[in-house]
Amino acid sequence: MAYVTPRRNSAGQITSYQVKWNIGGKRAAGQGTELFDDEESAEVFKQAVNERTAALWAKDVGGAVRIETWSLEWWKRQVLGGVHEVRSSVPDRVWVWSVGPVVYGGDGTELSAGQDVHELRGRWVWEFEPGYTEEPAQSRAEWRPGPGAETEAEAWGLEQEAVRAAYEQARTDALRICSLNPALAVSDGREAVT
Repeated sequence: MAYVTPRRNSAGQITSYQVKWNIGGKRAAGQGTELFDDEESAEVFKQAVNERTAALWAKDVGGAVRIETWSLEWWKRQVLGGVHEVRSSVPDRVWVWSVGPVVYGGDGTELSAGQDVHELRGRWVWEFEPGYTEEPAQSRAEWRPGPGAETEAEAWGLEQEAVRAAYEQARTDALRICSLNPALAVSDGREAVT
C-alpha cells in the first residue's frame, strides 16, 4: 500500500510530504512518488492509491475489498508478529502462467477431469498468494496423500514457453514415480517404505 513520508530540511523542519507506492503493484515497475505541501493532501492522495490497489485486487481475484486503518499500538496488540508484518510498500503482483494439475493413478492412467487441464492459462498473483513466483518456470510432480495412490503434476511461471516445457517434464516425472506411490504397497498387502 502507499505510505506518506515527511521530508525535512537541514534544520529538521518538515517542508513537504511525499507519498510513495509501487507502480501497478509491481516492484519491478519502479516506485511512484508524489510531493505535497500539506499532510492532509498527502493522506488524501495515499488513500486514492490504496483504493486503486484494492480495485486491482478485486478485479484480479473477485469479491469485495475493504481498506482499514489501524493504529500501530492496535497492530502490535492484535497481530502475531506485530510490526514485522506491516508492509512498507504495495505488495508485488505478477502475471503467472500455469498448466495442470494433471492426476495419474498408480498404473499411469490419467485421471484428470476437464478438457482444459493441459491448457495454458494466466492470472495475476500477489506476492502473498500461493503460486507467486519470480521464476520463468517452476514445476512439481508428487504423490497425493490418501489411499487413491494418485500422482499429480503441474507447472507455473512467468514465461509461457518455459512453463509448457516444465509441464512436460513434470508429467514425465509423474509417470516415472506414480507406480512407486507408497499407498500402492499398502493397498496390495506389502509394507510401505518411507
